[in-house]
Amino acid sequence: RMSFSVQFLLPKIIATIFSFVQPLVCVLAVVTARLGYRRVPKTMFASMFHVIGVLEMCFFVARDDTTGTALLWGIGDFSFGMVIEFREQYTMAMLPFYCIFTSIGGTAFYTQGFRTAPTVNYFGYSNYLLLAGWLYFTVGRGLLVRKAFNNVKSDLLKYNDLWQSLSSSQNSRLTLERI
Repeated sequence: RMSFSVQFLLPKIIATIFSFVQPLVCVLAVVTARLGYRRVPKTMFASMFHVIGVLEMCFFVARDDTTGTALLWGIGDFSFGMVIEFREQYTMAMLPFYCIFTSIGGTAFYTQGFRTAPTVNYFGYSNYLLLAGWLYFTVGRGLLVRKAFNNVKSDLLKYNDLWQSLSSSQNSRLTLERI
């Protein structure tokens, strides 16, 4: 008679399933956005964080994880997913904090405060991609704002000169006060 236990395989099976589900959900979020849906893509993208966060917190409880990395990742993923879902305007402001919290915090928990050498398995490589994307969009936005300001700089100088000439004459000042 042959028997086996899936107790130790379950986290690996779920991790494998999610390694296929997460990219699929990401692609489907883009497809639904292109089809004109507004809330569905955001919920799909946010669920990649908050659903995973809940599962990580459940793994922390079920596996009796003594390092606390699963709990830290669970709290970080769940919180960031909720920010994406319900406070979308803060997503880009919270992204670097999420990446630093889960990357450095998770590694610190796993290595008992950096007393032991971390292994490759506990680096959150997706955080580095998210951080690179955040940096790209933040720097890009700053460059575009600077370019836009430079484009209207000559108009601003003309406006300031015109306003100075209008506000310097007594007749124009009386007209402006009546307005």
